Amino acid sequence: MSYFKTKSMPFESFLDVVLGCLRSILKKKTTMTVSDLYEDDFFEIKARETIPEKELNDLKRTIRSKDNFPMEEAKTRNILMVGRCRAGKSTAIGVLKDPCYEPKGMSIFAETVNPKFQSFSLDDKRNGTKYTLSVIDTPGLKEVCRLGENARSDAVILNTINYCLTNEITKINILLIFIAFDIGVSNDDLDSFKTFLQSFGHKGIQIRICITRAESKGEVWKQELLEQLTQHEYFSEVLKSDNVKVLFMGCVDAVKTETISHIDDAKNLYVKVYKMREELIASIFSAEEQVMLVDLPIASGVKSEVKNLFKLQNEILDYLKMCLILAQV
Repeated sequence: MSYFKTKSMPFESFLDVVLGCLRSILKKKTTMTVSDLYEDDFFEIKARETIPEKELNDLKRTIRSKDNFPMEEAKTRNILMVGRCRAGKSTAIGVLKDPCYEPKGMSIFAETVNPKFQSFSLDDKRNGTKYTLSVIDTPGLKEVCRLGENARSDAVILNTINYCLTNEITKINILLIFIAFDIGVSNDDLDSFKTFLQSFGHKGIQIRICITRAESKGEVWKQELLEQLTQHEYFSEVLKSDNVKVLFMGCVDAVKTETISHIDDAKNLYVKVYKMREELIASIFSAEEQVMLVDLPIASGVKSEVKNLFKLQNEILDYLKMCLILAQV
């Protein structure tokens, strides 16, 4: 009863109320309990009604569908691309992003003069896995890539390590070595390939020899090239390693689309590029093992310098964290 909730009620009034209740109860029955002094449902514990599971799940689904910031787990693949100038590294990055990528107008000078870093994501719709690809595109070796510049020394490639650390790349999943065989292989091509493999090759990471400008080549040409590589004195030994495989890459550029007169011919080219891209992506996704930069062969002679870079990087990060903490105080 609501009377019991009034704290300022005089004792005499309170007693009158109690006696009134007793008289009312005695009129109805001869026995009474303590609970009879209160409302009939005072001591009743009502069962809590629960939301049907289907309704709750529908509500959650609606909320999540309106979420503008959904969380997606992603696997990371750190990729190091090396090769001579104009070997097709930058074009391959474009094709990885878009199978219909069309390079800009050709320049007689190489586009990648200094290391470049790019990060983008690819979704594997077959199993719903998201991959974040961090790509280091390195400059070529032993070439004059800009008018008036001196030819590079192989030692310049050491800057790649510093550049990787700048972009917080401390481990590598896969090494892609690009070669263009469309006009044959020169001694410089072979020397550069050896330099790249000796500098960055490691049994713990996957290595792919990417032969570019293969979009117009047939299967016969590919098989003949593979046979020549397996018979070559140097490449035959390289290909014996379990972590080394040969892939082909290419693109459909503006020159091809302008000279093709039938849509079926264009489709055949795009399908070839699509399949080559698919094979390269499969190699990247499957490269789960990582190798520390300091464990690459190129770091053996400069290990102390590389370790100092790691130390300096950690000191900078610690300093930035301290600045953030002080800014919040």
